Amino acid sequence: MKEHFSEQAQYVEQWLSKLSSLKKHWKIIRTLFNDTTLLFDTYGKALSKTGRAFLTALFKNTSNENKNLANSLKFFGEFSEKLGEDYSKSGLALNFSIMQKFNQLVSDINSCKTWIKESTSMGMKELSQAKIHYFKLKAKLEKQTKEVESMQAAFEKAKSEPGNSYQLGLAQKFKEKLRTSNKDLKTIQSDIETQAELVFEKHEALENTLYTTHSSVLDLEFDSLHILLSSYYAMVAIIKKMIVIRKEYALTRFQNIEESEDFTFDIKIGKEINIFTNEMNKEKFESQAMLIDERTTMIKAFKEFIFSTICLEEDLGKSLENTLGTFKLPSYIAAKNIGKSHWDVYYSAFTEIAKVYQIFAGEIRKLGLEPFSEVLKNQENIKRSIRVSLLNFVEGNDPIYTDRSQRGSYSSRSATNSPNIKEFFNSKSASLSKILGTLSESNEEEKNNLENIKAVFEDLHRLEEDLYNSIDDIADRAEKELGELEIEGEYKDINLYQKRELTDDSIKEIRQMSQISRNASLESEELGTQEEEIEPEGNVITKFGLSPETQIVDSFTCALSQKILLHGRMYLTTSHLCFHSYFNSSTLFGRETLLAIPLSDIIKVEKRQIALIFDTALSITTHSSEILFASFLFRDQALATINNLLKMSPTQTSKRSHILCEFKVETRNHRLQLSKLMRDIKGTPVVNVEQFPMSYVKYDLIQRPIALDVCPQKVFEYFFSDDDNGFLMDYLKTRGEYDMEITKWSPPIQNYYKEGAEEGSWPRISTRKLKFNHKLREKLPFMPDSCGTAEEHTVHLISKTEFVIDTVVDIIGVPYCDYFKAYFKWRIYGEDKSNLEAHYGLVFNKSTIFGGKMEGSGTKEGRMIIQTMWIPMAQKKIGEQLGIKVEMAPLPPINVEESKSKESDWVMYALIGIIVLLCITVIRLWWRIGALESDMLEIQNLIVNKIS
Repeated sequence: MKEHFSEQAQYVEQWLSKLSSLKKHWKIIRTLFNDTTLLFDTYGKALSKTGRAFLTALFKNTSNENKNLANSLKFFGEFSEKLGEDYSKSGLALNFSIMQKFNQLVSDINSCKTWIKESTSMGMKELSQAKIHYFKLKAKLEKQTKEVESMQAAFEKAKSEPGNSYQLGLAQKFKEKLRTSNKDLKTIQSDIETQAELVFEKHEALENTLYTTHSSVLDLEFDSLHILLSSYYAMVAIIKKMIVIRKEYALTRFQNIEESEDFTFDIKIGKEINIFTNEMNKEKFESQAMLIDERTTMIKAFKEFIFSTICLEEDLGKSLENTLGTFKLPSYIAAKNIGKSHWDVYYSAFTEIAKVYQIFAGEIRKLGLEPFSEVLKNQENIKRSIRVSLLNFVEGNDPIYTDRSQRGSYSSRSATNSPNIKEFFNSKSASLSKILGTLSESNEEEKNNLENIKAVFEDLHRLEEDLYNSIDDIADRAEKELGELEIEGEYKDINLYQKRELTDDSIKEIRQMSQISRNASLESEELGTQEEEIEPEGNVITKFGLSPETQIVDSFTCALSQKILLHGRMYLTTSHLCFHSYFNSSTLFGRETLLAIPLSDIIKVEKRQIALIFDTALSITTHSSEILFASFLFRDQALATINNLLKMSPTQTSKRSHILCEFKVETRNHRLQLSKLMRDIKGTPVVNVEQFPMSYVKYDLIQRPIALDVCPQKVFEYFFSDDDNGFLMDYLKTRGEYDMEITKWSPPIQNYYKEGAEEGSWPRISTRKLKFNHKLREKLPFMPDSCGTAEEHTVHLISKTEFVIDTVVDIIGVPYCDYFKAYFKWRIYGEDKSNLEAHYGLVFNKSTIFGGKMEGSGTKEGRMIIQTMWIPMAQKKIGEQLGIKVEMAPLPPINVEESKSKESDWVMYALIGIIVLLCITVIRLWWRIGALESDMLEIQNLIVNKIS
């Protein structure tokens, strides 16, 4: 198939290749962003872990005497822990967001590729099949043309022979065959014309598909660049976000350290040295030594923490640098100026950021790690010096005290040894002075170390600020440069796929044959063939005896429904609705049927169904009859035209201002005629100003008028006005209705029941609509449990002492609902007190065997509702308004069970009997067919036996 569409197939392959390349390259880009965002996650987790490990080591063996130094150092551990968690969370969130966008893009590319393959291959296949079928029809046409020519020649030859009976019969035979051949030729030509149009449609559909395909590919490409740009923005944004958080945490850390107590206060010189108690002196000296050991351990732990932080900062910078350095920009993006420009900005920014992290790590090493290493070295020397002094004091200074078992003997020495005791005290005082001097020197050195630590803290804070300023400047510059690059400029000069015209020889031939088939005429005077034509306008006017000023607006093919369907044509004129048929309902042939209905006699026009299936009929109701037209091809158009003509008829416009219409009708443009006729008609909807006749409501719902103790104006206000719809809603709910919807009276009529209103200050006619679902209380066969109901209320405000409400009810959603309409009439009249009359009736537009049942059940239900529900509720309402207590009898329950009347039972039995009879008839026919098949087999066997 592709060899017939080489150019189109080449475009399709090119677009599919572009999408495959796009998918491949975006997967590479996705890997870059995935690796970069996971770097931040890895860095954050490691930094948080380092902070937690430092805090654990810091408080593991720290005593209360060194709490100030411990509190100052812990802020660094908390800083690392919190900052690491934020780096990890932000990295993972950005990774999820970017990966979701790229995965959706890849999914869209796959879907687009599948759609392109299916739609283009289907379009090419359909166009190819349409062309093949055309050439088959063409071959068939050539064959049929030759047959017609041969028949024509035979017919001419038979006519030219001497006129005997044989030749006349032969000529007649050739004439019939020629007629049939010409008919077949016309059918083939019509098929060729249809097929030519189909080829054009399929070609146009294929070209539209290719155009849409190219547009979709460009849209995907455009969207992918937008996703890439948004990803660049997101990466720069997370760097800015984290550096801002880092600055805030660093500032908080520095402020907490400044507000904490000076950790040099942890250094205390032991003053309570007892020269008489050697054991107490030893414990105090050892306590001082232990505090120095603790401080040394904390400084050592902090040095290791600084070293780990430096390694993490260096690893982050180097990892970013390696990720960017090893990444090779896909050729698809590099080939686009905008894509290359975006990448250059992103690459430059993150390369600088990577270098800043590495420089930051180097500065920490120089200003943080090296000073701490020196402090730790000094601290170790102090620790060693103290330990040596303690050892000399306790064990090496006086050998008499080296053996503790001899301590008790010194107290029992005699007074004769007093000079030795004096020497002992003199020597011991000298040792104490020496150790106290050592402790004092150590404390001064430690104070200097702790002061150096304070300076390191300040340097580290300054480095954090420098890091923030450097990265913030880089990020701002990157955002500005990315914002200056517009993707739209990349697509300004791209030309979409240009749709191809049908230019090959075969398509030219299709066009030529199509034009020939349109203009070909197979009329022949010899054969008496002629095309069906719509009669000229003058003939129609004359035939129906209309005035010369009458003009035809439009015409439609349809059938008049009488005893049979009389097919003909409906002519809509400016004064009449006319129908003409060449058939009649009596003899079928022999005379024509003419029907002209004045527009002024038409009451209403409604849609109808034929046989409950075919929705192609219109019902025309006049003052004296109802006429049904069926088999419309354009029923809705005919209905609209009739309604518009009725609006312009004299009787319909008698209540309006005079409208001067100038009719200019052209036979071949009926739409233009109608728009000219109605271009100035923009009035309000037509309202029926007359009450419907009493013949519509022949059943009384109340045997005699009911007296109400208020005037008609108050009756309207209490029960029918917009101000008190509560009574109507309660009444409907009591009846068992649900899903009520009611509109307001239009136009509003509050002045009618407003006190002091003058006569004539209210509109004489107003309408409103009511919809609800109604539960059926007495059902006919095949009826559902409920039905939709639409009511239209029209109030005629005759005077202050009388008004009439006409209600038209349409039943929806049940069988036979289009067979009838229900009508109610409420009449309220009187002076100080009112009398109420209520009437009901059904008007059928189609006959049905259930007509009597419908009228009887409707009347019965209406009487029950009015007498047992509406009247008691109305009397209670009036009593409440007048301050009179009215006891209302309990309302009867609403019975929704189906009543099994004799009539419905008879109908059911009749239907069952008909069904049984049909089944028996089918079985008998089947049996007869089987018998005939057996006879045919026997005859066939006899013939075979005879031949053999």
